[in-house]
Amino acid sequence: MLTLSQNKKIAISAVALFLMSFMGMLFFLENNGAEIENGHVNILDVGGHGDDENGEGAEVIVIDPETMYRSYLGDTENPIFVMNAEGEIVFASDDCCDLLGTECRDFEGTSFFEYINTKDLPDFVTAEMKIMNDPKLTEGMGPFRMINGEENIIALFNAYPVLDEASKVQEVVFSINDITAQVEEMNSEAEATASALVSMK
Repeated sequence: MLTLSQNKKIAISAVALFLMSFMGMLFFLENNGAEIENGHVNILDVGGHGDDENGEGAEVIVIDPETMYRSYLGDTENPIFVMNAEGEIVFASDDCCDLLGTECRDFEGTSFFEYINTKDLPDFVTAEMKIMNDPKLTEGMGPFRMINGEENIIALFNAYPVLDEASKVQEVVFSINDITAQVEEMNSEAEATASALVSMK
C-alpha cells in the first residue's frame, strides 16, 4: 500500500464531502417529488412534471451511476466496479463486464471474490479488509489474477473508499488496469533471454 501525500488526503476528504452532498441532494429530490429509478434522477420532476408553458415535456436531466462514479475517479477510462462492505458488486461499467466476459445484469449482485483466482484470493481479501478498516486511496493494488471463463486476466486496482456520515466505508470504487499484455510480453522476453543463454553454453 502506498503512503498518501497530503494532497491525496485532501482529495479523499473532498470526495467524501462530495458524496455526502450528492446523497443529501438525492434525499432532497426524492422527498420533493423527483423520480429516482435505477440510480437515474429526473431533476425536472421536482415539484412538477417539467412541462413547459405549452404543456410539452421539457428536457430531462439524468444523472447515471457511471457518470457519478467516474467523475470522482478523475474520469478514468479504465473499467470500474463498485463493491459494498460485504463484497457484493453494486455497480459495474460495461467495459468491466466485457473484461470479465459476463453480462452486467449477471455480475451485479454477486460477490467479487468469485472473480479472483483462488490463489490470489487471500491477498485480495487482506488488501480489501485494510481499505475497509483504514479508508485511504490505494493505488496499484495487486497484481491479482481475475477470472474470465477459462482465462486469467492480470490486473492492478486503484481503490477509492466511499465514506458515510460516520466516516465508515460504505462502498469501494475500483478501477481496473489490465496489465495482461505487458506481463505476457515480459515473460516472453525473459524466456527468450533464458533460451539464448542456454544456447551459448
